[in-house]
Amino acid sequence: VAAREARDAATSAATHARNAGKAAREAAEQAGNSAQAAARSTQHANAATEAADDATAAVAKAQQIYKLSREVESAELLARTNAGIERARDDKEHDDTRTAAQTALEKEATDQRTERDLLVAQAAGAGADLGAVARQGRALAVRVMKKGGTAWGRAAAEAALGGTDETVLDYLRTGWQTAEEQDQRAYVARLAEESESKTVRDAAEQALDGDAATVAAFVDKGQYQVAAEDMRVAIAQTLDGAGPVLTDAGRKALNTGDPKQYSAFLTRTQDTARTQDERVRAAQLIDGGTPEVKAAARIALEGSPQALHAFIVAGQYQALRRDHLTATHVAQVQKMIADAGKVAATARKDAATAQQVAATARKAKDDAKDWATKANTAYGDAQAYAKQADQYAKDAEASAAKAAASAKTARDAANRADASAADAARSAADATLSSEVAQASASEASYYADQAWKSAVEAGKDSDAALKALNDAYQVALKKYEQEEKARRKAAVQAKEKAKNDPGARAREMYRCGQGYIPCDPQGFARWCQHKETYCDVLAHSKELSDAADTLWNLEKELLGLGQYEECMQNKDFDSCKGLAVDVLLSGKLKLLDRLYDKVKVLKKGCRILDKAPLRSASSVRPASVRPASAGLAAASGGVPCGEHKVPGLPRPTSKIPDSSDCRACAERIRESLGGGELKVIRPMRPFNSLPQYRGQDTFWGEHVVLVYNGRVYDGFGPKGGETISEFKGKWQYNDVIDFGF
Repeated sequence: VAAREARDAATSAATHARNAGKAAREAAEQAGNSAQAAARSTQHANAATEAADDATAAVAKAQQIYKLSREVESAELLARTNAGIERARDDKEHDDTRTAAQTALEKEATDQRTERDLLVAQAAGAGADLGAVARQGRALAVRVMKKGGTAWGRAAAEAALGGTDETVLDYLRTGWQTAEEQDQRAYVARLAEESESKTVRDAAEQALDGDAATVAAFVDKGQYQVAAEDMRVAIAQTLDGAGPVLTDAGRKALNTGDPKQYSAFLTRTQDTARTQDERVRAAQLIDGGTPEVKAAARIALEGSPQALHAFIVAGQYQALRRDHLTATHVAQVQKMIADAGKVAATARKDAATAQQVAATARKAKDDAKDWATKANTAYGDAQAYAKQADQYAKDAEASAAKAAASAKTARDAANRADASAADAARSAADATLSSEVAQASASEASYYADQAWKSAVEAGKDSDAALKALNDAYQVALKKYEQEEKARRKAAVQAKEKAKNDPGARAREMYRCGQGYIPCDPQGFARWCQHKETYCDVLAHSKELSDAADTLWNLEKELLGLGQYEECMQNKDFDSCKGLAVDVLLSGKLKLLDRLYDKVKVLKKGCRILDKAPLRSASSVRPASVRPASAGLAAASGGVPCGEHKVPGLPRPTSKIPDSSDCRACAERIRESLGGGELKVIRPMRPFNSLPQYRGQDTFWGEHVVLVYNGRVYDGFGPKGGETISEFKGKWQYNDVIDFGF
């Protein structure tokens, strides 16, 4: 603003100077009226001098304001830096806490295993107090439940806590080991599905076909051996362009020739070594970087290793871009001030020339000589300002070019980092979902085993026979689970390979509406990430637009879920990662997890799950020896099927459909009986005003209310056990003109 005011004042001074010069020329031409013309010339010259002085003062004011604004910007950068350092320290503290908690969990797992071995040894001793051992075993099971036990380990501990002393002792002697074997099998199953290496996936699948010893051997050595070459390649890629500490650590790992050391480097050592290199690089940027880069480096050094890495791979380039944009803006302002100074100096020269002419007209030779000197001085000032303006213009152009180049560098670095973060977080989400699926499946298997034990006890069998029934039921559940998982893994791997071989998969993934990256929105988000080149060209010319674009970038990161990527990768828990499971390759696993959770919840109510065919009917027509595993498991749980409501008077005859009007009340009573579910309102699509025939009867209904619970649909006319959604929709004559809402 001050620069523009200086320029306007200088322009006004130039106008007055031109008027003074015109009057002076008139004085010289009209010798007969020389006195009158000289007076008029002097008047215009004085006005020109006054205007030139105003312009010069405005330029001085602009220079003062510019200097002050630069001081304010420096103070503001310092304040932002200090605030950023405080936030970085908080982040570092949070990261240290998380790391310490992970270390504590690992130590707790070792301590638990040691205590279990001691208790087993005590129980095997002559004259052992088995009651005391069982009490200590219960306390240990509680610790396993509360402090980081594995999926199958927690399920085994939970089952033991609900049993007798004999159950607890069996848990210590065999259940613990069985759970460990299942955890190992679950880990290998994850490799068979999630590993990027086909060699590893195939070897893992082969190991899963073997017994517990085969799986354990694969976990201990086999997985490293089959992945050795892939890991060597990965290490070589990691060392490309790496710092000295990381390079040295990678070479040492390669020189061992030990695949386990390769794995240790890739999973742990490289992070520590890279952080050391990155701390050195950040310190170098503090010493020799531009202001924004220095500030960002100071903040990064105070933060967590993840924050430091983000600064090195992308943040430093974004900070450098801000410095280049600031330099562009500064050069433009300085050019404006220099231009105003040039105009003001020219105005002073013209005013002095006018004063010289006026003095000559007045016959004042000394004054004329003095004004001539001032005119020459002002001319020199104008030349100097012109030279400054030219240099500032060149500086602005150069800074703009650097800003454009740094914007592209920053964008490319950010894109690489974001793609890496997306891949890493997707892997974390996949692994987390696998862990949760294993937990739910383990709970289900333990439930069936516990029910088998209770049934044996109620039948009057001794403890040994009851424990045998428990273990047999557990093994049946495991076999069923493994068969289902193998089929699901095969389909998941095929889908992943298909997506990997599709060159357009990444693009569709990033811009797939409603799939977690960019949500469907009635207004349509500005997907400017597809047009970054245009934006980056604009960025080079305006700090204000730069700030706006930074806001847009933050919005884009939010839309892409990158903040959630970071949280998922750091915490690796279900709450942090579940939002990423909308990815097309993870959604199937998430749906499986939902079904398993629902199943476990209803099982723990003391009832069994309804299948499409009533399980009691299936088990009643065949002897136990030839019943399907699923039927045997469900029968072991006993009780009324969970999906059957107990509402008196329902279901009603279908002949009552045309006269009925209390469907909502029926649905609410069914929900109360089942203990859950969601009411859904079924309506005809436009232009229809009423629903079509239902179960062969005219309805005359404008709407119909049903209950949806555990994937089944209930109303006053369907069976007590409800119907699957597809079965229910099949009861309507024209279901393609109905808005079911589910």
